Parts: sequence; C-alpha cells; structure tokens
Amino acid sequence: MAGRKEEINIQITDMNSTKQKPVTPPQPSPEDDQTNTQKFEKLLMIMETTAFICIVAVLIASFASTKLHNKTMWDTKIWRWCLLIMSILCGRLAAYLITQAALSYIWKSTWVDEKVLYFAYGVKKSIILFLWLSSVTIIWVLLFHHGVKRGKHDKKIVRYITKCLAGGVVGAAIWMVKSLGVQGIGSVHARKLFNKIKYIITFRVTLLDISRGVELENSGEYTRREMLDELIKSIRGERLKSFSYHHCETCKEIANAKDAREAAELIFLNLGAQNIEEEDEDEALTRNSQGSTQNSKKPKCYLDLEKLLKCVRNDNVRKHFEAVAECKKISGNNINNEEETLKEKHIKRSIFRKWLVDVYNEYESLNNTLIHTKMAIDDFDKIISICAIVIIIIVWLLFIDVLTIKALVFLSSQFVLLGFIFGNTMKTLFEAVIFVFFIHPFDVGDRCIVDDVELIVDEERMLSTKFLKPNGEKVYYPNSILFTKPISNLYRSPAMGDSIELAIDLSTPIDVLEQLHERIRKYLGSNPRRWKEGFSLVFKEIEDVNKMKVVVGFGHTVNFHHASKRSKRRSLLVLEMKIILEDLKIKYHLLPREVHLKYI
Repeated sequence: MAGRKEEINIQITDMNSTKQKPVTPPQPSPEDDQTNTQKFEKLLMIMETTAFICIVAVLIASFASTKLHNKTMWDTKIWRWCLLIMSILCGRLAAYLITQAALSYIWKSTWVDEKVLYFAYGVKKSIILFLWLSSVTIIWVLLFHHGVKRGKHDKKIVRYITKCLAGGVVGAAIWMVKSLGVQGIGSVHARKLFNKIKYIITFRVTLLDISRGVELENSGEYTRREMLDELIKSIRGERLKSFSYHHCETCKEIANAKDAREAAELIFLNLGAQNIEEEDEDEALTRNSQGSTQNSKKPKCYLDLEKLLKCVRNDNVRKHFEAVAECKKISGNNINNEEETLKEKHIKRSIFRKWLVDVYNEYESLNNTLIHTKMAIDDFDKIISICAIVIIIIVWLLFIDVLTIKALVFLSSQFVLLGFIFGNTMKTLFEAVIFVFFIHPFDVGDRCIVDDVELIVDEERMLSTKFLKPNGEKVYYPNSILFTKPISNLYRSPAMGDSIELAIDLSTPIDVLEQLHERIRKYLGSNPRRWKEGFSLVFKEIEDVNKMKVVVGFGHTVNFHHASKRSKRRSLLVLEMKIILEDLKIKYHLLPREVHLKYI
C-alpha cells in the first residue's frame, strides 16, 4: 500500500446541519406594530394635553368670575365638575407621566438589571389603568359623594355611581395582579434568554470592531443604556439589530450564511492576512497510505493572532481565538516568553470563517427563539386574561348589588361542576405552563431525541410544539405529553463520544493488533480539531471460535447537533479504518460450511 493514493469523494447531506431555522408564516413586523403604537400614543397625548389646557382655562375662569364661581350643576359648583372631568380625560396622562418618571429612575439606577426593567415594562399598562381609575374614584368620592349635601333620591344615584367606580378600581387591581403573575412566570424564562442575548450582542460588537480594523482605544463603546434597551425590545418580540460589518467605509448587513462566509473573507484580507502553503483539515477528503490527510497544496490565508486580538474586547472571544491559534513553523527559534509565543501564533482563514458562520447561525436561531417565546407568553396571557375578566365581572356585579352572596354561592356550585368537566383541560394547561416556562428543555432550532426519534424544534407554542424530522416531515406534540417524556437535547450537550464496531479474524497476531492500536492513535492525534484526545480499543468478545468483535471508542470535538460534521468525520474515520486494515492485512473469513447436494 506504500505510495498508493486513493482519491475518495464523499458527499454527505443533512438539511439540518446547523441549528435549524424554522419556517414560519409571514407575520406583521413587530417594528411596524411598535411604530403604529407610538403614533397612536402621541396622538392620544396631544388630545389629552389639549383637554387639560381647556379644562384648566375653564377652572381658572370659574374662580376669577363671580358669576361662574357661584354657578352650580346638580347642586355642585363648576370647579368640582372641572376637576372630575380633568381626572376622567387627563388622569391617564398623569398616570403615564408618573410611570415614565419611575421608569426613568430605574434606567438611571446602576443597581437595576434587565430583569427588573422587563418586569416594570410588563406591568406598566395595568398600573396606568389602576392609577387612572383610582384618581377618578378619589375625586368623585371627595367632591361628589361626601362634599355635597343631596336629597334622598340623589344620594342613591351618587351611591350607585360610587359602587360602580369602586368595583372598577377593584377590577383594575385584579388585572394588575394578573399582569404581575404573567410577567413573573415569563421572567423565569426571560432570565435564560437575557444571557443568550448579551452573549450574541458582544459577538456582534466584536465583529464591528474587527471589521473596522481599529485597536480597542479607538473603537466605539456599547453603552449600558443601549444594551438594556435592546434587551428589553428583543425579549418583548422585536428582532435583534442587524448582524453587520464595515467594508469600504460602508456598513453591510449579513443576511445568510453565504454572506457570513463572504464577510469573513473580506475582513480577513482587510486585516492584512498573508498567504501560506497549508492544508485545510475541514475540507480534507483524500488520504494517503499513512492515514494522514492529503490535500493538493494551495495558498491559504493566515493572520497574526496579536493583530486580531488588538481589535477584540470580549474575553470569551479572545480565549476562543487563543485556543484555536496555531504556532508558525519557524526553525532555529526557541520561544520561552509567553508574549513572544503570542506573537508567533496565527489564525487560519478557515477557522475565522467557521467562527463567523457559527456566530451568525446562533444569531438567527436566537431571533427565532425570541419570537416564538413571545408567542408562547402571549398565548398564556390570553388564557389567564379570560379567567381574570370573568372574576372582574363577578366582583363588579357584587359591588353594584346585581349579584348577591346567595347567587354567588349558587354559581360557585356550578363552577365546581364545570371543574369536573374541564378538570383535565386545566391539568393539561398547568402541565404545559410548567413545561414551557420552568422545565424548558429546548429552544427553537435545537436538535432533540424524543421516543428514540431525532427531531428539530420548529415552533414552540403554549399548548403544543411542532418538530421537523430530518426528512422534513412535521410532527406535533402536545406539551402535556412532552411533560412526561425524557428528552435528549443534542444542542445543549457537550462534545460527545462515538464508537465503531468491527469483526476480525481470531487468528490475527497480537503484534498486528498492537500496530492497529498505534495506527488509530496516530490518525486521531493528527486531527485535534476533529477528535478529542484519547480513545479506546476494546476487544469485546469471541464468537464461533473464529471471530473477534472489536469496538473503537473515540470522542468528537462537537456534539451531535452538528449532524453533518459528525457524519462526515465518522465516514472519514471508517474509510481510514478500511485503509489501515488493508495495510495490516487484517481480515475476517467465515467458517467453512458443509453443503449437501442432491440430484433430482
């Protein structure tokens, strides 16, 4: 086999080699919804401000003019009516300004983190409603219920209105408690997402710094306010800022993996990459008789590690590049100093390209996860809102004496009956809430194994989850069923181990088996980017007195979420094993079989 070269072309396809981007139907852009909401908010504030100015003018006139000051409506002076109308038309504006002042204080407080802001923004609207109704009720009670003497008939009307307003305030309080509960449950899952968002933002800022090619003291800072603002917007359903880089004094957006590869090429060249004769292990598909990768030599680019690290601020990114950097082959130079060692290391273009593509895939996957998480929280909020509305209606009817205690006791017995009917539904809902927000074993795009079937999470809702099989088949699972099943998440798993089982002839000499062990060890050791250090060669058992089962155990440097990488590397190892077995003349022969022939 010496000197013989075999060119082996391997094609392995896997439609889900990276974290799968789920196919979702077109939906209204969250940015458009946010813009429309802001426009409506501005229009409403203008109208409320105009009403406030007009009412204040009438209020001043009522005090300045004796005629207006003494004029009454329903035995009540004009200025009292002005204050009531002001609380009705402008109370929401006052409550809005109070909450905005509180949020501004929270923004400026250095001790506040993103979880507090997320909670504050989630309950903002319900607090505004509660303050608004409370202000109207207080003004009514002070100025109309207790402030004016009325007849018996008028007292009944005033008392009825007071009860209606009090019931409304209690209903607003119940709604606020509902919002607090939903945000509290949502924040349990949001904590995990905040860390992922911070992680991807640091990579995006790092890419901008690297693409500018400037050192850290000249690069822009991503302020705490900008970070918190993007965190809150993204967790509330908006997409993250575009993944972009600088090239020729313009900012270009990366829209897909192809753009990411092109961006890596341009950035690498702009940083002053040089050519070197080397081989790219990730693209190696041919082998020689020694079991080492054999590529046709062609110029590859490399970049000095020190030059790259000058543009990197994030410690995690620095550690990553330092770990994958390789030493230059410089003869006659003994390097003893750590700083000199750093100067003599370089980064391959293929390594930088792989890093950027992986970061972009993580970025897109996180965007889809955020959107589907918001959808799950919205589904949960709708269900709880229906229950809250029913309770508010009952409480309000009790306040206005339409519903009595006896009637409520009767209704409660009917609710018990409904509990028997819908008890299983409530149990399913409870299990789904626990599964989605507390257990949360996967995110959109994760490759999982459920019932020994490999699936990719395509869509996660409150009550069900949609998966994709590797062949594109869609599978729907109720979350209450997934709640009871063991789920393997390959994406969250560390680097995983693998094995190959083969059979060899029992008569194979021991020295040949030792050579087999050494050849496998050399091959795995020559590819540290693919294989973890250390392997096992286990002689499992003997069968039929002529066959010995051998198991080769080895470790990948990736987990099995990267299915195409695993398949490609495993295939290359199997082919290498074939070459080694042929070189060592290790074979397996079936036992001779007795054949009886009968002439008819």
